[in-house]
Amino acid sequence: VGACKAGAMSSIAGMRPQASACYNSEWFLRLLSYDRGHRRWHSVPTSGRTNAVFIAGTQQHHGKTTITLGLVHALLARRVRLAYQKPVGQQTVSVESDGKILQVDRDVDVFKHLWPQLIGSYEDSSPVTFPPAFTRYVLDGKVTSDALRERCVSSFRRLEQQSEYVVVEGTGHIGVG
Repeated sequence: VGACKAGAMSSIAGMRPQASACYNSEWFLRLLSYDRGHRRWHSVPTSGRTNAVFIAGTQQHHGKTTITLGLVHALLARRVRLAYQKPVGQQTVSVESDGKILQVDRDVDVFKHLWPQLIGSYEDSSPVTFPPAFTRYVLDGKVTSDALRERCVSSFRRLEQQSEYVVVEGTGHIGVG
């Protein structure tokens, strides 16, 4: 599975990007464990502590989910106990979980269908979604940013306790989360 465009990530490790090549997930996983200060590769830790990575972007539709798919695939291939979270969901779907109908981010639903072994409930993997009347709730004071932040953090902490790695995918662009 191709994890990223060469130009997008290779400059992080001080390497010359190749114009249109895509690196496989193994290369991407190694890149995440590269120590520039000592110019050496580290093995990806798989026990003893939880690690997290946040996939962010400066614009919408520039590959965050594609990068995340490759990273999750690479980590699961190494038999890492892995959780996935998209803390703020803008595009939602209805799912059934424990007899309840929930609104979750559509990417969370895709990841759970692709990899049922991902750790965590739908509620923890998609703690905040924006329903159609969300802006009105905020303006009316029915929803506060502190409450939303607490929901995201507490969900992350539960995922962190259950897994070795938590892959967190940002929403849209930095202007929205």
